[in-house]
Amino acid sequence: LEGEHGWEFVEAKDREEFVQYFRRTIADRTQMFANAVALGVPVIHGTDAIADLWDGVLAKEFEVRQAAGQNETDLIRSATTRSAEALLLSDRGDLKAGFLADIIAVDGNPLEDIAALAGFRTEG
Repeated sequence: LEGEHGWEFVEAKDREEFVQYFRRTIADRTQMFANAVALGVPVIHGTDAIADLWDGVLAKEFEVRQAAGQNETDLIRSATTRSAEALLLSDRGDLKAGFLADIIAVDGNPLEDIAALAGFRTEG
């Protein structure tokens, strides 16, 4: 697959090596993402990368995705409804009776400014 599709498998020996690889390839990855969004490819939010890649704030990824063309409504759906569907979790991903849900409160409206999601607090 690597040769056929231009994929590259990288075995990172340490975090710094991974971060340097990521920085070298981010422009190409961002363009691929922008192309997928423009074509209407359903995208989900999640990561198997180092959890603190964005300084512990995965909401930063929303801002990056928005800059690449994904709108606020689709960004929120990518992290909720669509992610639950992709993981076959039929009792999550929406605010409906009988669904499991975590609800957050933020200053501002993330449908107008996705950066509002970076400001939520836990325990208080």
